[in-house]
Amino acid sequence: AYVISADIPSGICADDGQVLGTSVEADETVTMQALKRGHLLYPGASYAGQVTVADIGIQPIGELISAYSMEESDLDLIPKRRDRSNKGSYGKLLVVAGSLNMSGASYLSAAAAMKMGCGMVKILTVEENREILQRMLPEAMLDTYQDVDTAVEGLRKNLKWADAVVMGPGLGQSEEAHALVTTMLKEGNLPLVLDADGLNCLDGDLGLLKAFDQPCLITPHPGEMSRLSGKSIREILSQMIKTATEISAETGVYCLLKDAGTVNACPEGLVFINESGNHGMATAGSGDVLSGIAGGLMCRGVEASYIGALAAYIHGMAGDRAAARIGCDGMMASDMLAEIAAILKEYFS
Repeated sequence: AYVISADIPSGICADDGQVLGTSVEADETVTMQALKRGHLLYPGASYAGQVTVADIGIQPIGELISAYSMEESDLDLIPKRRDRSNKGSYGKLLVVAGSLNMSGASYLSAAAAMKMGCGMVKILTVEENREILQRMLPEAMLDTYQDVDTAVEGLRKNLKWADAVVMGPGLGQSEEAHALVTTMLKEGNLPLVLDADGLNCLDGDLGLLKAFDQPCLITPHPGEMSRLSGKSIREILSQMIKTATEISAETGVYCLLKDAGTVNACPEGLVFINESGNHGMATAGSGDVLSGIAGGLMCRGVEASYIGALAAYIHGMAGDRAAARIGCDGMMASDMLAEIAAILKEYFS
């Protein structure tokens, strides 16, 4: 039978999307006045089918809202480019990324930042990546290191140049990587996106995050969050909002906890659930593209509370456009790059 559920499928928790024993699997759900968190968080999202919101006159609605979602009009949060401007007008981003045999992560992150409209991007990476990155992304500047001393020296030098930092994609967990993360969190005085191996190098110690006094967005997937929080992956997936808000409140960072229903929690209590994206984005390098989008938004002056949620939304939009063009099964992270620029072109032109 074709099943229509009223408000939310029976057996699905409206707060967190968990299945409470047994649940109806609906083809369509008509929900009252506003989406519930259980419509967007998994596994509830897969039980709801096509969701329609019915206005039943509940006013005021604002005081009842516990989480938000970005929509296309929120691209207005990105400051518009000006006719009289130069490359320095749109920020300088330092991407500390890549390691031996892992040049692709630094490329994808840096390229995504440039597609996002960042004015200047410099990659700090191992010497072995020099020729590869100069060929793949000649628009980006490059600085390299050979050991711990040159890595730390290079970071300190480039922190004086940059306006924001992305650290972690493909960085590895070498002695050099640990030194870079520690130095950044102890000495860095710039907004930071800490991703992937940047988080793994914390070894579960949240002390450095707590002490960091600049806006910091962390972008863990459930495995990385498990190492940070000490919770099991199963527990994290069943408590996405609770896990993200606890880490954010404890450390003061903005936490973008990645999953099919990505959650962004802010220290001031704001929570966002992302609605864009598709399963074709479950591919190597996708998270590196996300980190670059977030870094680009930082450089363009988006308010810190909205960077994570807006980055996830644009990332998902790019994935949806790529899926429409080539399908989900064969999608690669690089397929999303061109779509970022197309999204901005359509919205701002």
